[in-house]
Amino acid sequence: MDKAYIAGYMDGEGCFAATKRKDESYKRGYDIFANVSVSSVSSIVLKEIQSIYGGSICTKQRNKRHKPLMVLTLASKACVTLINDILPHLKLKHEQASLILELQSTRAYGNHNKGAILDRRDEIRARIKTLNKRGIEVVDTKS
Repeated sequence: MDKAYIAGYMDGEGCFAATKRKDESYKRGYDIFANVSVSSVSSIVLKEIQSIYGGSICTKQRNKRHKPLMVLTLASKACVTLINDILPHLKLKHEQASLILELQSTRAYGNHNKGAILDRRDEIRARIKTLNKRGIEVVDTKS
């Protein structure tokens, strides 16, 4: 499957997220995890992406009038591999994807529990959350 096609699919149907998860073993009582998900009523493309990058597919029934929604979710190394492959081709979600890579890089070498790094991880999560809100205009910084 072409990386540019996957990038276009992710720009349209994907989500790059940073999720706060309670974990008392961390200094602040939580950690922030990166994940990438993409949804569709058809599993064809999702299964093809999964065969390349891994992840898990779950099915959600929204209501009786809609077809079931399939969601492919990738976390940790799998989402980093995907992002590294598609980043040059992303148009709408380039900043979110770049922030996910930065978030994941702060986990290396046990640094993820140090004050300044925790502050930066919180900033990254907040920025991704803002970018993912509906109605936010994306400014093209690559032109």
